[in-house]
Amino acid sequence: MTQQTQAVASSGPGHPQIPDAASMRRHWKSSGDQEMKIEASPRQKVVLEALKKWISENGWPPTRAELAKDLGIASPNGVDEHLKALAKKGHITMVPKVSRGIRIVA
Repeated sequence: MTQQTQAVASSGPGHPQIPDAASMRRHWKSSGDQEMKIEASPRQKVVLEALKKWISENGWPPTRAELAKDLGIASPNGVDEHLKALAKKGHITMVPKVSRGIRIVA
């Protein structure tokens, strides 16, 4: 019996336990599969391409303010929402409390 099957079997009658995202990631990684990325929206793709261009031209990621200026967005908060969505979809990672803490996921 696999760990996932054990977790479901041990949750009691009538209340099956649904595996959380972390246990599913461990399962995917242990089985040799790569995590799947969720497709970005058209605007998020523009933000992602701007990130890639900035990094290729400068050698480091932009700040949120620099990215907002580059994309013509009035506020860094607007960029932050796109970055959070891209991170949630698996396209980037963001290092908390770091100005240039944006990393492209290969």
